[in-house]
Amino acid sequence: MSAEGEKQLILERLWKEADYLKASAEGEKQFICKHLRKERSILFESVCGKREAVYLNAFAEREKQFT
Repeated sequence: MSAEGEKQLILERLWKEADYLKASAEGEKQFICKHLRKERSILFESVCGKREAVYLNAFAEREKQFT
């Protein structure tokens, strides 16, 4: 294999690895956000009750969209 072909092969492997790491980080971020939303919901419910927690969670999600 020529040096140019080997270089191209290495670059392709690096791009695949970078894509994998990016996807892994995005998946981890989504998992953490889901967990934090659940914790927030539990906190709201324990402090305010179930009905108010529904409203507070909806408000928090809407606020997140604007920030």
